[in-house]
Amino acid sequence: MNNEYDGYVDIDGERIPVTVEYECDPGEYKPLLAGFFTHDGRDITVSVPEYEFDRVYSELCEEVVQRFVAAADFLNDITE
Repeated sequence: MNNEYDGYVDIDGERIPVTVEYECDPGEYKPLLAGFFTHDGRDITVSVPEYEFDRVYSELCEEVVQRFVAAADFLNDITE
C-alpha cells in the first residue's frame, strides 16, 4: 500500500503541486519513493530536478519520523 505526501516541485521556474507516493521500509524508517504525480494524475517523476527531489525527500523523511514518534507516543499513552 502506498502512502501519499502532498507538496510541490519547481520545474523550469514553474511551481507544480504534486502528490508523492511512497512506502516505508519497515526496517529502516526511510521512505521508498514510488513517484511524483500531478493532481490530475500525470507521472512527472523523471522531470523533477535532482535538487527538488532531494528537498522533497528531506521533507518526506521528516514527515515519516514525525508519524513514527506520534505512533510511539500514542502507544505509550494507552499502555500506561
